[in-house]
Amino acid sequence: GLHIQALFYFLGLKLSARGKLRLAASQRLLSSPMDSVRYFEFDFFLRGLLFGADFQTYLDVSSPRLFPVLFLRKFSNAEATIVNPDAKDLKITKELIAACGLTDRCWLIRVLISDLKLPEGSFDLISSISAIEHIPGDGDIFALEKMWRLLRPCGKLFISVPCAREAFEEYIDYNEY
Repeated sequence: GLHIQALFYFLGLKLSARGKLRLAASQRLLSSPMDSVRYFEFDFFLRGLLFGADFQTYLDVSSPRLFPVLFLRKFSNAEATIVNPDAKDLKITKELIAACGLTDRCWLIRVLISDLKLPEGSFDLISSISAIEHIPGDGDIFALEKMWRLLRPCGKLFISVPCAREAFEEYIDYNEY
């Protein structure tokens, strides 16, 4: 996870020096951009993507916004579609994508994954980091089926869900350890 934190720190420095991001947002990247659990997930996902992959098309389903940024910076030829039904979250993601100069190859769509209208087999990679469990009812099953249909043959589907005996809310200002 320290590798991921270092990537965010240097991204924060770069964006801060260029004046591309509001001061508060770049300070969060410099100090503590997310809950500590995310560092393990991001590192696991990023390492899993490095094994002989050449991704051209990428779909992210409501993951924390920093992962798609890492992905796009790592795979400079890839194009990304980010779906998220949360308008506030999508607005912040859009600001970060713009600050990083990634708007020419990243599309943000405010929609539930179940309502996404794209052809089957459209993506080489689909990720959803600790988001699918927030879909109510049987929506999580429908979301998985939809993601599977959107994946190209031999594509990769990366999904994580929290593993805890009891559910709890994660906040960056609370250290559960």
